[in-house]
Amino acid sequence: LQLAAAECRIAAERKGLRFKASLYPSLQRLAQGDPLRIRQIAALLLNNAVKFTSEGEVELVAWLTGAPAAPVHPS
Repeated sequence: LQLAAAECRIAAERKGLRFKASLYPSLQRLAQGDPLRIRQIAALLLNNAVKFTSEGEVELVAWLTGAPAAPVHPS
């Protein structure tokens, strides 16, 4: 998700949009699934969000269900 977010940040900034990403600290280590497919899906959703947002911001929030801590806000 971090790579998809980084790519989307560039596209958002080119369009004059703010971009925020809030990811649970251990998400990458604890999440299960095909990393390539997860990245593709995230990139598709984020790119569509940028494409169809004319002003303001796009935000990605990802956490684990039942996770004890709030996500960190790196951006």
